[in-house]
Amino acid sequence: MLVGGLESIFPNIITGLGGLIFLPIGLAVFVLAMLFDTSDRERRTRRTDIAFWLHALAAPMVVHPVMQNIIKGETPGPVEAALTLLVFIGLSLVALTIDRRAVLVSSLLYLGYAIYSVLSAGNALPSTSMVVLLVGAVVLAMSFAWRPLRAGLLKLLPATISNRVPPAHLAPLKAN
Repeated sequence: MLVGGLESIFPNIITGLGGLIFLPIGLAVFVLAMLFDTSDRERRTRRTDIAFWLHALAAPMVVHPVMQNIIKGETPGPVEAALTLLVFIGLSLVALTIDRRAVLVSSLLYLGYAIYSVLSAGNALPSTSMVVLLVGAVVLAMSFAWRPLRAGLLKLLPATISNRVPPAHLAPLKAN
């Protein structure tokens, strides 16, 4: 409602200043989601469901303004592609730490742009299918390796962080 009110008073403010508006809101929603998450580390209460939806809301509001400041053109150059990949890696570490995949989902389009840019550094343009295949491979690799990667990361983090996020359980998943 606030953003809609701003847009009605100042037409096109979202187009010009969307990142400055949505990034702080997204960060605030992320902090709120983390409050719910840290209050239910075992994810057994309704608070975890609330945190899930808050993360789903916060992720695009955080990721898109950051990435859009990196990728200003239609296709990023090598510097933008490298920065995009670094941000993706950083977001992956956050997602692994908090055991929430929403930030990864919000950044997959930008990962695709970065992969396209890297592949098109030569003279031939890569096919959309190749880019989608590579992004899919990253998603599949992350899904297979999620639990061991997360367990390893939590061992590297200070106890002040690892003791506030859901514990890493390496027990096999039960088939239902």
